[in-house]
Amino acid sequence: MATISSLTTNVINYLTGKITGSTATSQDIVLQTKALEQLGSAQDLLNAVSVDISSSDVDFSAGQVYTKTLSGNTTLTFSNASVGETKDLVITGNHSLSLPAESKIIYGTYDGTATNLIQVVCTATGPAVYFVTISQPI
Repeated sequence: MATISSLTTNVINYLTGKITGSTATSQDIVLQTKALEQLGSAQDLLNAVSVDISSSDVDFSAGQVYTKTLSGNTTLTFSNASVGETKDLVITGNHSLSLPAESKIIYGTYDGTATNLIQVVCTATGPAVYFVTISQPI
């Protein structure tokens, strides 16, 4: 089954060939632009899936919203992050939660007796820096 990534590459290559050829028309350029916009939107929808954090690693490339119920004290790690990405973690469980050392909590604390929304923004990757807010429903 083709992935959005492979389809994107195929469409871009085809349309780029048409545009760089001597027979390119303004319609070809409009089609390429529209195709890129739609493929980007499709990729965004795929990335918006909810992912269960099965171990302790939050793989930024796996989705947008991550869920976990703690069954014991847990230290999360973050992988495959890109600058500017924001991820949402919905964490429950009356245990201790630790975030990676590169995390800078700017608001809130984890409450094991409530459902926590933890929003993580990657602001640098070399070395990694994450800004984090933690909140619970009122």
